[in-house]
Amino acid sequence: GPVPPPLPAPLRVSLAGSFQTALGCPGDFDPTCPQTELHDNGDGIWSTVLPVPLGNYAFRVVARSDSDRSLGQGGDPNGPDLQVNVPDGAAGVYFAYDQWTGHVDAAPVAALLTLRTDAGDDLALAPQPDGSFSVTWDAQPGAYGFQVLLDEQPVTQDGISLDQPSRVYVAVDPTGAVLDKRTIPSTSLEVAATDDTGQPRLASCFALLDARGNLVSQACDADDIPDGLTTLRVPDGLPNDTYTLRETAVGSGEPAPDQPLPLGEGDFQATAQAAGATQEQGTAPGEESPVAEPGEEPATAEPATAEPATGEQTAPGNQAITLEPGDAPGRLTITSVDANGQPLPGACYAIVEFGFELCDVTGSGEVIFDAVPSAPLTLCETVPPAGFAPVADIPITIEPTGARIAVPHQPEGVSQDQGQPAEPTATPEEPQTDIPQNAGSNQVVVTLRDRNDAPVTGSCWALTPRDGGAATEQCDADDSDDGRIVFENVPAGRYRLQETVTPQGFAAADAQPVEVIDGQPAEVTIAYRGGRVEPGRLVIRVADEDGNPLPQTCFDLTGTQDIPDVCDGQDDGQLNIPDLPPGDYTVTQTQTAPGFDLATPTNVTVPAGDTVDLDVTNPR
Repeated sequence: GPVPPPLPAPLRVSLAGSFQTALGCPGDFDPTCPQTELHDNGDGIWSTVLPVPLGNYAFRVVARSDSDRSLGQGGDPNGPDLQVNVPDGAAGVYFAYDQWTGHVDAAPVAALLTLRTDAGDDLALAPQPDGSFSVTWDAQPGAYGFQVLLDEQPVTQDGISLDQPSRVYVAVDPTGAVLDKRTIPSTSLEVAATDDTGQPRLASCFALLDARGNLVSQACDADDIPDGLTTLRVPDGLPNDTYTLRETAVGSGEPAPDQPLPLGEGDFQATAQAAGATQEQGTAPGEESPVAEPGEEPATAEPATAEPATGEQTAPGNQAITLEPGDAPGRLTITSVDANGQPLPGACYAIVEFGFELCDVTGSGEVIFDAVPSAPLTLCETVPPAGFAPVADIPITIEPTGARIAVPHQPEGVSQDQGQPAEPTATPEEPQTDIPQNAGSNQVVVTLRDRNDAPVTGSCWALTPRDGGAATEQCDADDSDDGRIVFENVPAGRYRLQETVTPQGFAAADAQPVEVIDGQPAEVTIAYRGGRVEPGRLVIRVADEDGNPLPQTCFDLTGTQDIPDVCDGQDDGQLNIPDLPPGDYTVTQTQTAPGFDLATPTNVTVPAGDTVDLDVTNPR
């Protein structure tokens, strides 16, 4: 079958279709409506079950990553609209999107069934040809309960007990009674992209095809940290057979040739070596050359000039920052890079005039601000990439169509102006407060800090042996809520340390490898960063004193962002203003229907990642 284009792994998936107003959305084909978002099952599958009424509908799947991509048939941005027919007697529709294959499911169902885990995840149950419903998900070792909900009401309570990380399968009948529960195998393939000298190649994408040429999985290096390693997964496993690994996108140079791979259940590894890859001019042997993301031109270093060229912003220290065309109107995408143009993960930035910070929580090196006005602004790096010096504030003015900028960084101790090591300055030695000197042997001591080195409280972490033994969980509140967690009497060996509860107001921390040596404490410090703030939405409804909608209305918004002349283009008494930076606004009506008086200005707070409604009444 046709292979959809390689797309970045989504951060959020929603539906945009002709059924949305029937589900309470402000309008149809609105990808920002929270009622029609798909749930992240945590395994690359996104799903939901919705009470869509009788009728024929068109819809698209909107996958948000570095930009919003509206996907049609075949998971293709250029594909025609998807269709779903809801017959009489159906309770709704099961929707699912598989990011590994681009496959979209939309199936009418006789019952709205979901499975709720102890962790609070709601997993939609998919209809099966035999009339049953089923779901699979990834679960960690331990004993867990789950509920089956019918029309959002619990009807069955059950549980599972696992001694190692497993893929769990549960099937139920239309009443929610459990028919089957068991573990099933999964398949993953880690692909190392290299040149002909064995050096990593970044920004590749790969597809895995079966013997008939059908896509069974695809992924890109940029889905996690660009490091030359790409993991393709088939969550519910592959049958034993020979499959074809194909490189579908490259950062630079030629792709590796197709290679046959015998695969089945379990974890596999492969190397994709590009034949005849040449070293970029200006790089020393063994260095990685600058590479571009798929679809971008490679970055080149230009000599500094006295005046910035068109499209450049000049930071203090004569550092020229080039503004490239953006991905969407009002979107500013900031990529932290090293001297070779390679992405650097982990930075945080703030637009001073906005007053809030966004961080690279995906490890891609990118930070994205939406709804950025075309006005003089100041970009401030609040947290630099690990091991690199912070950059000076950058004055920017972006075009209304948006912009992308790459911010180069120098390693710590290197001058931004000359590229030479800076003179060392005497700084007082910090006291060793993270780990007590009397830490016991065979302990794992986890110290939790924010970017100001203050303790972060309220998290929980699990320590799992790499050989698949049972996990041990500890929470900060188990002893004293002090930003320090201690695992006692840990046998020597290699472990994976993974966060199970994220402190409020912070982005989830990455898992860490830990090695415990007999007689020595293993000390781990976790540096938390603030989470990304999602834009909000304001819906203004204008009516007369009898509640009748009024057309021909316009408003000015002032506050976190100033937006003048927002008018009711459909003259239906409702104004939908999406992608607003969260914060406080004053809403001032500037125009209304003839014969009516303007409303007085109103203050409103737009929440992050949510919608606020404002009702405005115009008297005669």
